[in-house]
Amino acid sequence: MTVPVTSTAPARGTGSVARGVRTAVGVAILVSLVVSFADAAGVDGFNPVNYFSYFTIESNILAMVLMLGQAIVPAWMVRNGRFRGAVTLYMTVTLLVYAVILRPLGADVGEYRVWVDYIQHTAGPIALIGDWFLFPPRDRYPSSLLAKWLVFPLAFLVYSLIRGSMVEWYPYPFLDPADGGYLAVTIASVAILVVFIALGSLIRWWPGYAQVHPDQIPEASG
Repeated sequence: MTVPVTSTAPARGTGSVARGVRTAVGVAILVSLVVSFADAAGVDGFNPVNYFSYFTIESNILAMVLMLGQAIVPAWMVRNGRFRGAVTLYMTVTLLVYAVILRPLGADVGEYRVWVDYIQHTAGPIALIGDWFLFPPRDRYPSSLLAKWLVFPLAFLVYSLIRGSMVEWYPYPFLDPADGGYLAVTIASVAILVVFIALGSLIRWWPGYAQVHPDQIPEASG
């Protein structure tokens, strides 16, 4: 019988420097969420359900919980690599969709200040991407994990379309059938799903690769 070998080396990214960076990122995201909510609440006709119906807001809430959780309880980070991967995926897609689709369209993604917008759509996602690739979990994940990671964005899509048809409000222009019909919505949704699958596959693959090729991981303090 083969006995699995468990590494006794400290998990990457549990040092004081890494914890400090995660604390700063988590607090920055928290502050951005509080400020964006306060700003949005000051606008006539504010609907809190609409505010929390943005994928950006939902993914940033998860990112805040993840970063502060890792900073406060490092062992939690070691045990929850799958959650780390999922949130990293969601924030990465948030970054790409904003940069490639929403920003060029000049879409109204909320009454946010510039620095708040930057934290939620750019700095926060980049921080999580760096955290995952510099400090990958010491686990190898099955390809079936990707299907679990896709449950949340697919549920978001279904929720947005059903609720949008009822209240005539959609969080993003590419989900609004009034801007091109359901064919356009379907094409955009499938395209973004492909992005989720491609990025999710890369994120899932990296920890296993990093174990076999530890020399490929850039040196990082922490």
